[in-house]
Amino acid sequence: MPVYSDKAILEAIENGVLGITPLTPNNVQPASVDLTLGENIEILTPGDIDLFSTDTGVLKTRTETHCIRDGYKLNPNSYVVGYSAEYLHFSTFINGRIDNRNSLARLGLDISAGCYINPGFEGHMPLVIRNFGQSSIILRPGVRICQLVIFHLTGQSIRNYDNRHDLGDIINQAMQHVADINLHNEMPKDTSLADFLDERITTVAKRGLM
Repeated sequence: MPVYSDKAILEAIENGVLGITPLTPNNVQPASVDLTLGENIEILTPGDIDLFSTDTGVLKTRTETHCIRDGYKLNPNSYVVGYSAEYLHFSTFINGRIDNRNSLARLGLDISAGCYINPGFEGHMPLVIRNFGQSSIILRPGVRICQLVIFHLTGQSIRNYDNRHDLGDIINQAMQHVADINLHNEMPKDTSLADFLDERITTVAKRGLM
């Protein structure tokens, strides 16, 4: 997928394909945009976590929110979840990725975990901020914490971020694709391939709805 240049990023913002609010012109790089850190971070309290029973509700009860206006000391081998100060809006024609800033990575700061941004995403981007260095790092609001890279999809996505768990449209699209293959190949007598694909699609759909 092609990466947006600075010119393409500004054109996408002007055309409403991409939203970055507020946008600081100096933060627009040749092929990315620097994002700044918001004033609140989240810390997961210690305790065992069962991945088979954990949902967003459980995570919320285990998460403490801290304001970092006066600074927050991120110790080595620890992490917090912050949010971009910028409010992002992605159309269904683009997706994105959060990358480290080289200058901060050399200090031991890693923002690369949980870095994918779906088409249609809207909100302040969650940022997993980890200190893998040997020195404590003071986090403050407004620091340029990471860089956002924008990609153009080969075609508009069937689903966006909000309905990414809805299998209805994707199943219908897959079924239509199977029907088109059968029609194109003119295979009225041998339907084994279509039957196999129908069975696999149905199985996947049932698993997704469980």
